[in-house]
Amino acid sequence: MPAILNYRQRLLRCETRAVLGSRRPSTIRTNAFGARHFQPHVALLKPGSGIDRDLTKLGSLFRERIGNLTFDKFEIEVVIRQEEGIV
Repeated sequence: MPAILNYRQRLLRCETRAVLGSRRPSTIRTNAFGARHFQPHVALLKPGSGIDRDLTKLGSLFRERIGNLTFDKFEIEVVIRQEEGIV
């Protein structure tokens, strides 16, 4: 658990105005995007992979072969949306 909390603290330093927009910064209880728990995500699947919709088998196989994961990198993607009617 301490490693996860340390990772989260490092991530919070990246919550700049450009990332947050009008959102309030994360707190201990809630992140800036509304989740009540810290939820690191791993992207495993790409669209069109043809993988079965039931991810249970894939998840079991992944955990069996990979074992423990260490989250030590994060990526923040800022998407700037254009207002309607403006091209």
